[in-house]
Amino acid sequence: MKIFTVHLSDASGTRSDPEFVPETFSFGAFFGLFFWTAYHRCWRASLGIILVELILWGSQIYLPVSLDFYLLIQFFLCLLIGLIGQDLRRSDLEANGLKIRAIVAGVSMEEAFLRWKDKTFFDVAEEEHIRKY
Repeated sequence: MKIFTVHLSDASGTRSDPEFVPETFSFGAFFGLFFWTAYHRCWRASLGIILVELILWGSQIYLPVSLDFYLLIQFFLCLLIGLIGQDLRRSDLEANGLKIRAIVAGVSMEEAFLRWKDKTFFDVAEEEHIRKY
């Protein structure tokens, strides 16, 4: 089972479309770096990755170190971005006004969506029942 965070802009949590972010290693971010962050509209992370890449490859001119060392640094940079890729996504969603409203578990995103929908449906029904009596 995977764990997903549900991000919503509305405080009630039922009027807007939810954004589900899994808590997993991101192979897309590992292999795609800039392209993955640009696809998910994490612009600050994209600019940061471009800046680090420029510094890394531009420093080859001034530091006489073997190419293997730079490739090793590149691998660890990719690994780091893969590990924190979903966290970058969460921070960007929060910066855009989407707050974490729930944490759900499911085998797939569809199952997590259904679990979240069931939970919000029963929460709303319970609130209405409490108000009624």
